Amino acid sequence: MTTPEPTSPHVAPPAYVEPNEIVHHGSALASAVALYLGGYLVIAAASGQLVTALAGFGVGLEYLPLLGGQLLFALVAVIVGLLIAPAAAARKIVAIVVVLGGVAGLIAAETARITSGVGGIPLSMTLGNPYFMTLLALGTAWFIVRYARFGWLALLLCAVVIPLPYLFSFAGLSVAVSQPVLLIITGIIGLGILAAGRGPRRA
Repeated sequence: MTTPEPTSPHVAPPAYVEPNEIVHHGSALASAVALYLGGYLVIAAASGQLVTALAGFGVGLEYLPLLGGQLLFALVAVIVGLLIAPAAAARKIVAIVVVLGGVAGLIAAETARITSGVGGIPLSMTLGNPYFMTLLALGTAWFIVRYARFGWLALLLCAVVIPLPYLFSFAGLSVAVSQPVLLIITGIIGLGILAAGRGPRRA
């Protein structure tokens, strides 16, 4: 009769891996940094002379490639940020579509408001508001790739910037003052949205 060999107390048993758990490689921090910087570039491009050039005002059409290239560069930065996020490929694709659709809607709304006056103040404060739309589109995309749960509630903070451009205008603030203030407020809200985007890395 043989006696079983004693088990060494220093040998740990093999770790159990949940069969349905899928680990997606990527960097949430690098993704957040790229989205944050890309969002700033989107706001800068969308609130600049691109829309007035598309509407036929301001600078000439010969500047469209330069102005359009600035927006394209901003979108590339955002897309790269989404692609390096630790998420499933399907979620990344959906997030990219959300961003592209949001920015396209923003540019279309701003151009329509300038050329035909359609929508008036309500459209200008929402779809035609580059600060609001950038926060909403990029925030939604971030929560998609981060598998956010209750973090979606942070999107309510986007509503803060809806009336601010008109409030600053009514207060008589110059663009040199109002735009930096809007960027600071938008940046703070953006940081809050990024911080709220915590979720499990599961497909």
